[in-house]
Amino acid sequence: MTRLGCLWGLVKPVLLIAVMGGLLAVTAFPWAIPLPGRESLDGPWIGALRTNNGPQAWLLLSLEPSRSYRPRLFRGTPIGGNAVLCTASRRVDLFVSGDTIVWSGREFDVLLQSDESTRPHVRLDIEGRWDGHRVAFTQRNVSLADVLNPSGGAGTEPERSKFIAAELHKGTRADFDSACRGASKER
Repeated sequence: MTRLGCLWGLVKPVLLIAVMGGLLAVTAFPWAIPLPGRESLDGPWIGALRTNNGPQAWLLLSLEPSRSYRPRLFRGTPIGGNAVLCTASRRVDLFVSGDTIVWSGREFDVLLQSDESTRPHVRLDIEGRWDGHRVAFTQRNVSLADVLNPSGGAGTEPERSKFIAAELHKGTRADFDSACRGASKER
């Protein structure tokens, strides 16, 4: 066997294993692999929250595959991470837990909640959509004033008119901190 043939005999299995590993990763986490023309769902997302009643607020949402992940091909994947909600008067750290609803990650359902010792306890249960470039969600029947008010209510408007919505884009912690500083100055 020639020297080049021997080298190819060693390199070929390594390349085959690498390609198979890459295909397995794309199969298990299609939303976590950046592809040409789209971002990945994991990582930091930032944007302003809109609500029918409550303060101006910004959200930093960082998603990643959950550490408790067990392969479930063609079904949703557990996701986790952390989030920060800021308004002109406060900043609340949140834990993120949930699942992608479909295998592609295009739809997800996550719970954002503060530590039990944080008062008031903040809880947002959101169903979101990811289009490869933006993350968007709406939570109905609750306003940001309801979420941030310790008494649990912030007005007499009917439940059906309440909402919290956002359209988030990829960003950095520095982008988020800058937006929060801007919200504090508008106070």
